[in-house]
Amino acid sequence: MNRKLKLIILSLGISLFAFGDGDGSNHGSGHGNITPGTYSKENPFWTNNPEIFGDNREDYHVPRVSFDNLEEALKNTKYKDFKNSKNYKSLNGQWDFKMVNHPNEDLKDFYKDDYDISTWKKIPVPSSWQLHGYDQMRYNDTAYPWEYQKTQINHPDTPKDYNPIGYYKREFELPKDWKNKNIFISLQGVESAYYLYINGKYVGYSEDTFADHDFYLNKYLKEGKNTIGIKVHRWSDGSWLESQDMIKLSGIFRDVFLYGTPEVYIRDYKVVTDLDEKYVNGDLLLDVDLSTKDKYIPGEYILEGKVFHKGVEIKTFEKRFIIDEKIKNKKLSFKEHFVNPEKWSNENPNLYTLTLSLKNKKNETLEVLSDNFGFREIELKDNKIMVNGKKLMIRGVNRHEFVGDAGRTLSEETMIKDILLMKQHNINSVRSSHYPNDHKWYDLCDEYGLYVLDEANVETHGRLDEIPQDRVEWTEAVVDRQKAMVERAKNHPSIIMWSLGNESSTGKNFEIAHDWVKKADPTRLTHYEPQRSITDTYSRMYRSIEEMKVYTIYEDNKKPYIQCEFAHGMGNSIGNLQDYWDVMESNEVFHGGYIWDWVDQAIETKDEKTGKTYFAYGGDWGDEDFTDKNFSANGLIFADRTVQPEILEVKKVFQNIGMKPVDLINGKVEIENKFMFTNLDDYLGKWELLENGKVIKKGDFRVNLNPEKKKVLDLNIGKVKMEKNREYFLNVNFYLAKDENWARENHLVAFEQFKIENKNLEKINGDKFGKVTYVQDKSRIEVKGDGFKVTFDKNKGTVEKFNYKDEEILKSPMEFNFWRAPNDNDRGNGAMKRLNTWKEASQKSKVENYKVTNLKDKGVRIDFEIVIPTTTPSKVYTTYTICGNGEIIVDSSLYTSKDLPEIPEFSFISEMDRKYDNVTWYGRGPEENYIDRKTGYPVGIYNKKVKDFFIPYINPSETGNRSGVRWVSLSDKNKNGLLISTVDNNEPIEFNTLYFTPNELSSGKRHPIDLVENKNIVLRVIGKQMGVGGDNSWGARPHEKYQLLPGEVQSFSFKFRGMDKKVSPEEINMNNLPRQEKNQYLYKEEGEKENKNEISLSDMTFETVSSGYKNIIGKDRTIANNKLSLKVEKEIVTFDKGINVSPYSEIKINLKDKGYDRFTAYVGMDREVVGYRGGGTFKILLDGKEVFNSGYMNSFGKSQFVDLDISGKNEMVLIMENDKNESKYNHGTWADGKFIKKSLLSKLF
Repeated sequence: MNRKLKLIILSLGISLFAFGDGDGSNHGSGHGNITPGTYSKENPFWTNNPEIFGDNREDYHVPRVSFDNLEEALKNTKYKDFKNSKNYKSLNGQWDFKMVNHPNEDLKDFYKDDYDISTWKKIPVPSSWQLHGYDQMRYNDTAYPWEYQKTQINHPDTPKDYNPIGYYKREFELPKDWKNKNIFISLQGVESAYYLYINGKYVGYSEDTFADHDFYLNKYLKEGKNTIGIKVHRWSDGSWLESQDMIKLSGIFRDVFLYGTPEVYIRDYKVVTDLDEKYVNGDLLLDVDLSTKDKYIPGEYILEGKVFHKGVEIKTFEKRFIIDEKIKNKKLSFKEHFVNPEKWSNENPNLYTLTLSLKNKKNETLEVLSDNFGFREIELKDNKIMVNGKKLMIRGVNRHEFVGDAGRTLSEETMIKDILLMKQHNINSVRSSHYPNDHKWYDLCDEYGLYVLDEANVETHGRLDEIPQDRVEWTEAVVDRQKAMVERAKNHPSIIMWSLGNESSTGKNFEIAHDWVKKADPTRLTHYEPQRSITDTYSRMYRSIEEMKVYTIYEDNKKPYIQCEFAHGMGNSIGNLQDYWDVMESNEVFHGGYIWDWVDQAIETKDEKTGKTYFAYGGDWGDEDFTDKNFSANGLIFADRTVQPEILEVKKVFQNIGMKPVDLINGKVEIENKFMFTNLDDYLGKWELLENGKVIKKGDFRVNLNPEKKKVLDLNIGKVKMEKNREYFLNVNFYLAKDENWARENHLVAFEQFKIENKNLEKINGDKFGKVTYVQDKSRIEVKGDGFKVTFDKNKGTVEKFNYKDEEILKSPMEFNFWRAPNDNDRGNGAMKRLNTWKEASQKSKVENYKVTNLKDKGVRIDFEIVIPTTTPSKVYTTYTICGNGEIIVDSSLYTSKDLPEIPEFSFISEMDRKYDNVTWYGRGPEENYIDRKTGYPVGIYNKKVKDFFIPYINPSETGNRSGVRWVSLSDKNKNGLLISTVDNNEPIEFNTLYFTPNELSSGKRHPIDLVENKNIVLRVIGKQMGVGGDNSWGARPHEKYQLLPGEVQSFSFKFRGMDKKVSPEEINMNNLPRQEKNQYLYKEEGEKENKNEISLSDMTFETVSSGYKNIIGKDRTIANNKLSLKVEKEIVTFDKGINVSPYSEIKINLKDKGYDRFTAYVGMDREVVGYRGGGTFKILLDGKEVFNSGYMNSFGKSQFVDLDISGKNEMVLIMENDKNESKYNHGTWADGKFIKKSLLSKLF
């Protein structure tokens, strides 16, 4: 195509493509001026030719293989069933294979029949050749995988130093009854570009790794044996459009097969269903393309359609048509009406079967196609995404097509495993990130019920500021990839949206692509996160809760909001998901989102030395100098489909049944049905009343509640009688009432746990517990009682030894610990370096003061004042109360400077003999949970072995924690061991028990198999540990409420004792043992006194106020009601005081006779608008004269500190403006603003 003509087309925004209605052949869709079916060394398609991405290919169409009669077609309605047709021949299996490292080594004549391949090896097809010992796997997130090479290139060139080619050959014979058929070959997925040869002749060329391409073969074939040769280039110019965050592989990784058709055949068909305004009755709209090839019999033909439901024929229709010299191709359209058909949704995936029978004028069947479809309607209505008239809330995941033992080549069994796990964990939608998937996947989504956001194979993340943008040389390739996505999958009811691609910036090319998609399929919505201005949805990635709230305050934000990627699941993650979902459900504009992501991308690998299996990732393949390491491992499940503990949080947060307390003591709760189409009567309800973790009453119930409705339910549990010092929970659970195709009857679909407050508490008299004695020397204090002995280290303030019934329970001292092994989110935010002082200070305590107090008949008390050697020294004040019954109470408080970084953990760490490996606890479980990821783990009594606490995240990290713990015991086979519990009904504690120390887990070893197990059990009794985080893995920290902030007192208490089979953990936990006043070394914090010498800006009286958005300013909060937040140097800092405005803003303050001498503040764009790229300028006027001008500040930059002399001034004006004075998304903050008098300044300086 003429380049000038292309520019004209681009400038007019004209669509270049439409549904195929031509002769059925596609000679390279936008291939320029090449001759179809030609290839020469002088015109290499694979490099420097972005406008050539295919040669001699067929037009895109739905997958089609026909059957000889209706009966066979009805039995085989899915892609996987093609193999049962006589008109199908698989070419999967063992092929001869050879690879060279560079195109300069090209085996130019490999495709010729007489070429010697006797030294070639065998390779299975489908597969990726890197998984069979060839070449090198590479993993990069955004960078292109060749950028490490010495010779740098620019698009659309291809790598010069290393760029392998794989050569495939095999023989095949055609079925004898295919003589008069049109014969095609279909290649379902080849990475990244390939040339096809049959019997020594060139057939065609194609790019686009994840599209299926067909070629017409009749003129190349012969009777008897035929040979096929395929030359695959690892990287082509098309690879510039394939910069996805994935492990880079190569080869023929999906099916290859031949199929035959009659001379006149059904080339393609399109199914659309249209429901009426009440979503009751519907029309089936059907377009069928019929075609011919080299030869055909002119005359009259019949196309007969039938619709079946559950095996019963319910509709028949037909049309006759003529094929002759003038009409070689025909398009037929049908419209058939259905009265109240069963609708398709993810909750009720009702499918109908369509058959299309092509017959000659004698009514003889030539071929029959069959396919499943569903009646469902997707639309935007009242600015909401609607499915069959109901608002859709996406509870989704992103899913790369990947499995640990086979890379991109997934079996149907693996796909079904994925779907079952998704359905079982309340996931209702999947994004095909970032390319079209295997056809079998869409069939399964139709069958089991999953909404699909289907995505085109376009990503240029590594050069998104350059391509495709407005570059005309990439236009047709971008549009062709939309066509490849839409045309192949257009009939699947599961697909609700088309996505133009991922992270490829914006530009005219995507406008043209979007126009094509909307013209080709106006029945579905469109999505493209970078250029959301042109699509039906407002899509974002990894936006903070604060930014989400900002979107809701502007009435003109009408598009439905989706987070197409959020909750980054790298390693031990998915913290604060419940917080996100609370916001998602707070406003109708939000439609949920897609967690990143479903499955770890890692390769199952056997260690040659040990024989142990591990998951390999970037850096394990000789690519350690240019890799993004384990950033490919972000899944809720491991690459082998083993689930990770975080998926239970997803299941709980995503559940479709909401429950709230109403009158718990009388068994009344509010039930909300969040399903779109399902009455809750389809589920079996069960309730349990727990006393100290044990079920004391239970019952069943059913509730008749329509979708999207609420009601108060009386569970008829009777009034709860509260016993002294006991804890009560009410569990309300919903289960499947019958088997489904994705789970068995009694599968748990939703639960809620309510704590019933018990005020019937009473202290137990400590006089009954017996006497203890103590002795001490220079370094130790030894306390003895009946059957136990505990020794304290006077230098460190810790428990050195604990003996119970002549058995040493502790193998190492119980020391102070402030370190937890970083997870991937911690590593991404610099925690290893930033928090290192806490690692260095752990287990290095030094006593400054101590005191021993004899409590006479109530025991012995030891108080320690302890220095912790952090960069600014910290202090711990710890009291040990040793009681006569053998219980030791520990009260510990940590005091830190605000100069220190946040604290990873405040705990005691010790070791125990491995024989105490039976762990029972009363707390949250059964799986690993944390302060910001605990919703999906109800309080109960659980039991595990120590070895089962370790989760083998592919890059070792913090793992195994349990929160909300009331008591925990570690015991041997005779039930002897250690019991730890809370005190005085205080806050529950946390604990962790592993065979690895935190230091070993944070030692930098790459894989779990590299870790060295400790000889003993490592036990941590934890007061509080920071959350795991989950907003992202490249800078975000756990939310502030889930951190241990410096400058705040961190305190916790617990008690421990020896145990045997006579000791009852729940009874011991109820003992409210004798406590004394806080120890004498605890300094008292002075309450903040009213300071008349300064006043905060937000507490001042303003003379006049103007602010862009509705004249609203935020006082001590933002306009969107978030905490004030600015970037101060390199840190994100939140502020309790200040004001938040939007331009144009002007605030006048009367200073006359107030006596203020100085004004200080931090100014900048609030972090809540960082994703909206807002900006503005801050100015201060004193008595009409400008004394401060910040210059333009954007939302990514750091704040500025203002310090002004205002003595003797009468008026101050605070101004925030930007070029257009647009208020939307331009939220500026005057943080920690203070007016200060001299009397205070003299004290400060």
